[in-house]
Formats: sequence, structure tokens, C-alpha cells
Amino acid sequence: MPEPDQQTDPALGVLDALSKGEVDALGLLRSQMQSQLPDAPQTALLMRLLEHRQKLESERQAEAAAAEDDAASEQEGDASEKQQAFSELKEKVDALYAEVDALRKRNDTLAFALGACYLCFGEDPLCEECQGRGVPGSRAPEPDKFRKYILPAYRRAKHIESTRSGPPLPNDAGPGQSAAYHPLRP
Repeated sequence: MPEPDQQTDPALGVLDALSKGEVDALGLLRSQMQSQLPDAPQTALLMRLLEHRQKLESERQAEAAAAEDDAASEQEGDASEKQQAFSELKEKVDALYAEVDALRKRNDTLAFALGACYLCFGEDPLCEECQGRGVPGSRAPEPDKFRKYILPAYRRAKHIESTRSGPPLPNDAGPGQSAAYHPLRP
């Protein structure tokens, strides 16, 4: 049996138009019912029910679209917040690295002024630089750094010692011992 085409069977044409969304289904149904049963009370009731259902469906679709828009806006906001938080974190990390770099330089300078290992000051037996033997005075201090950082503190300590009563500050070396180095005298 040959299949009917849309040209010869109007019902197929209408179904095709409905499936493609080219025709308003509710409007088509309304016109059909009003033309066939114009005065039937069931027609009016059925039409009101169908219109109410269509209205509810439209509202649901509008709410879903609004929810999608809200979700997209929220995702954009979250991405913006994350980008800002990342930027702030990067700034803090950069500031911390700069501070660590400055502290390392200051530590190295002090270690050279004391004649100590710049990595551990002789406190780490596993130190790759000194194996724990780089205590202050174990190496010759750098004279310029010693004069700049250590000598003023030494003079201040001697001054405090001479103005107060109490036990004197320890000497560089105990009785019968020789000091690893002698501080520069002015």
C-alpha cells in the first residue's frame, strides 16, 4: 500500500507542522472544537483547562530560563571572585617571597659578620655546607660586616656591663682557652 504524502492527506501536513512547532496546537484545537461543537459546554471547559495548562507550562519555562540566567550570572560572579582571590593570593605570595629573600640576605650578612655558616649557624649536623661545625667564630668574620653589625652591639654590651653592678659578661675565651678570634679593638 502506498504511503500518503502531506499533499494528499491534510492530517499528515497538520501533524508535521505541529511537530515542527510551526502551528499553535492550542489554537488549532480551539478552532476545530469551536467549528464542530460551538455550543457545547464541555468545549468551553476543555478550552479553559488547556489554556490554564499552557499558561502553567509557559510560567514553568520562564522560571527555568530565569534560573538558567541566574546560574550563568552566578557562575560568572564565582569566576570573577575566584580570579580576584587568585590575584590577591599571588600578590601575597610575591610579597612573602620578597620578604624571605630580604631576610635571607640579612641572615647571610649576619653569618658572615659572625664568621658562621650562613645556612645553619652550626646548629644542623646534616647541613650540606658545614655539617654542624659552622658555629659563630668558626670562620674568619668579614671585617666590614663585623664592624657594622657586631662591634656596635659588643660596645653597647660592654657599656651596659660597666654601668651596672653584677656579674661581668663572659670573655671571648675562658681561662686557659684561646678564642677562635679576637674582636677588633677601636
